[in-house]
Amino acid sequence: MPEGAVRRLLTPRSIAIVGASATPGALGAAVLGNLTRNGYAGDIHLINPRRAEIAGRPCLERIAALPEGVDVALLAIPQAGVLDAVRELAARRVGAVVIFSAGFAEAGEAGLAQQREIARIAADAGMLVQGPNCLGGIDYRQRLPLTFIEVAISAAEAERHRSQPAIGILSQSGAMMTVLNTTLASRGLPLSCAISTGNEAASHLEDYLDYMLDDPGTAVIAMIAEQFRQPRRLLALAQRAEASGKRLILLHPGRSSAARAAAATHTGALAGDHAVMRTLVERAGVVLAETLEELGDIAEIALRCPTLPAAGTAIVGESGAFKALCLDLCEALELPLPTLGNADSPALREALPPFVEVSNPLDLTAQGLVDPQLYRRTLEALFADPRFGTVLVGLIQTDPVTCRIKLPPVLQAVREQQPQLPVICAGLDEGAEIPADYVSELRALGVPYFPSHERALRA
Repeated sequence: MPEGAVRRLLTPRSIAIVGASATPGALGAAVLGNLTRNGYAGDIHLINPRRAEIAGRPCLERIAALPEGVDVALLAIPQAGVLDAVRELAARRVGAVVIFSAGFAEAGEAGLAQQREIARIAADAGMLVQGPNCLGGIDYRQRLPLTFIEVAISAAEAERHRSQPAIGILSQSGAMMTVLNTTLASRGLPLSCAISTGNEAASHLEDYLDYMLDDPGTAVIAMIAEQFRQPRRLLALAQRAEASGKRLILLHPGRSSAARAAAATHTGALAGDHAVMRTLVERAGVVLAETLEELGDIAEIALRCPTLPAAGTAIVGESGAFKALCLDLCEALELPLPTLGNADSPALREALPPFVEVSNPLDLTAQGLVDPQLYRRTLEALFADPRFGTVLVGLIQTDPVTCRIKLPPVLQAVREQQPQLPVICAGLDEGAEIPADYVSELRALGVPYFPSHERALRA
């Protein structure tokens, strides 16, 4: 692949839509609608032999009529026409082709043969091919949607994505890319770009990972991959990420034989030895997630917190039963909790009322309702204790009135102390009404908020 090919794909000055359409719901209409809705200012070339124009834009009858050197072509056409279109685009020296259509390696020998021919054409022409069987990609900072799923990024949102460290998303599955985009965006997390690689005929997840590692705006990369086609390169990239301070989080389906078989049916991937790959990537510094929900949670922690959670977790709660639940869960997760007592924790002992035992997890009881500054004093003592690498605050939220009693002293402690360790807030009563401004302020201070302590501890 030519040097700079991924950058050219994601910063195109010109785009061709093969199969452009004026029919609502059609792939070609959705792709064009995305570009115009998001203010794409480059040249757009529409190819449709049955239309003279679409939305006031002229149409070309065939690919051969394109000017040479268009940066990106989006193929919004059925599978049967893809191979010929790729040949013609290569002849016009197009820089990159995005193939949405399925029906290639995942569909059997005939599809695999076509996919191999696409790869050969791309290699001979020095042309990047994304897909086939992918959803394309989105650059949130440039308001650039190279996809048919509906995207609307305002200028203000793009500025927010540009102005702070962001999360990049890489997924072989286009559907899971979309799910993760939605999950992270709903939490107000800045995103750099999201890329689905599909069957990876002539470009691989590793190519896009390489690009993201060079991107100064991407601080965390969340990946969903059933198989790595260039495992040695992946491990080298992971080591490079760790050395540069970028955080890689991976969801790697394929633990079961049924999952490995399913992977072949939708991306044509041949999943390898899951246990071996897991061991290798962990050694290279990659954080592994077990579920899609956990992937989003870890990515949030990695971006918001000053460091990743370290050994020595302190848990602050308000119930003896919650304390017991946490002890059970931490044992199951093999998450050690430093033990505390009056003799070895004088600052914490001084912060607590006499009837509250010094322990980990802590049970503050309901005393915080009558002495809200108890939360502040407790957290200040824990932040200063070198035995702790992470602090989890579990609150019974109940209603907005209760939240207004408990959350201000928590926010005060974080704001004033600016702890250099991860602080995570979790509600125990999911569904309780919590004022949105408190969640926003927690996040602005670098404190992830989760609706359950189980999610926080698993992440």
